[in-house]
Amino acid sequence: MLDMQPLNHKLSGHGEKILVVDDSRETVRHLAETLLPTFGFNSIYALDGRTALERIRADAPDLVMLDLNLPHMTGIDVLQALALDENRPPVVLMTGGGSEQSAIDAFRLGVKDYLVKPFTIDEVLETIQRTLERSENSNTPLIDEQQLEIARNEIRRQKDQFGRLLTISKQITALTDLNTIIDRTLRLALEECEAEQSTLWLPASERSQIHTYQYKLEKNAVYNFNHTIQDPFMQRVLNSGELVREADFSDGLNVGLERRARSVLYVPIKIHLETVGVLGVTHTYAPHAFSELDEMFLSAIGEYVSIALTNAFNIQKSRSSNAGRIRDLYSLVNITNSLATDSADKVIRDALFYTYNRWQIEACSVWKVEGKRVKFMNNMGVGSDSLTNIDLPAGEGFVGYVTETGKWIYSNAVTHHPRHHGGVDEQTGFQTRSILCIPLTYQGNVLGALQLINRMDGDFVEKDVEQAMSVGSILAIALHLMQGS
Repeated sequence: MLDMQPLNHKLSGHGEKILVVDDSRETVRHLAETLLPTFGFNSIYALDGRTALERIRADAPDLVMLDLNLPHMTGIDVLQALALDENRPPVVLMTGGGSEQSAIDAFRLGVKDYLVKPFTIDEVLETIQRTLERSENSNTPLIDEQQLEIARNEIRRQKDQFGRLLTISKQITALTDLNTIIDRTLRLALEECEAEQSTLWLPASERSQIHTYQYKLEKNAVYNFNHTIQDPFMQRVLNSGELVREADFSDGLNVGLERRARSVLYVPIKIHLETVGVLGVTHTYAPHAFSELDEMFLSAIGEYVSIALTNAFNIQKSRSSNAGRIRDLYSLVNITNSLATDSADKVIRDALFYTYNRWQIEACSVWKVEGKRVKFMNNMGVGSDSLTNIDLPAGEGFVGYVTETGKWIYSNAVTHHPRHHGGVDEQTGFQTRSILCIPLTYQGNVLGALQLINRMDGDFVEKDVEQAMSVGSILAIALHLMQGS
């Protein structure tokens, strides 16, 4: 809101188009509907970051006055999306107290000036004049040193994010004790997203009940309780398997049990493609929206938790069975741990070696999705030279079907199966009799497939699918890391 101090400034605009972006209708009304038109500016507005980005690219404003905390996309999200646009408009950042670090990030992304709320009319007009004059007097080419620096900062930022993801992976996936997994997950979620509260929902024995583990910033402790499912956002994620990111700084969001929040970010916890829980972060009091970067980190934490829970649940089951199964699971844990220290290519080789020795099979292989084709990547049991140049169109063969649909498949009579692609056998001289093929899925995207071929001690059964999925979770992360490197 503007501080209505006496006006000393004599600025008069010449019809320059100014986009005001703020979730506060009061601020928008004062700036876009009253002040700017009074001084000869053509003003437009947006109430959230997503709409702002659309209007910038459609209406080409001469200046953008951008708030930091916005629903859907934050101010930082908008700036990152515009960072490498050649014809991006100059931006004046509008900030409140306590936003110093975000303001620093914004200036790294090319912000020209800033206003600290509450601001006076004089401050607004002087800042607009100063920014427009800089823009008019600039003779620098579109691709200038500033844009190159922005690009360098973006590369450094992505490298830092990659390093943090590796650290988080090591901190979570190596754990096998359920209580430790829950505690570490909640603390990391709160820290990475700078939230006021983090919550993990996992199913209880009764279908109408759910375990709720909660960590609050001011309490510095994890609380565990059971209740019926009432949070509508959590229920939506549990039913759809899709993340939710919402913000409402005026009326607040209904999060159940007569509680409200300013903003929420919830992601699914999936085991073998089935949503079994939800991880969420919340701002209860502070008017801060979660960003796309928060979404990326919380989704990654959710993926790592899924692996840790899978290992933990499997280890708990195995304690009542045989020591050999326990050794198998610890082998998986060790391979998972190596994600933080070894190359993704080595992790894939280790996982294939484990698969080849775990099952009595003649061969196993990993395939990766490249556009609309599926290409051979690595294997054990068949000479790699004969497979190196083989790829299949999406949908063809067992591996093409799995990568296109995201569904696993197995057959113990391959030659009579309609999905059999005989061309690969002809090229390699290898006869496929039985096959198990599972998708390698990361954050909802199918990145490739794992194939187990010719089981020698019997038929493939559904129990093999569950065990292969544990290996597939590790391979999926390794493929994702290879794409990001």
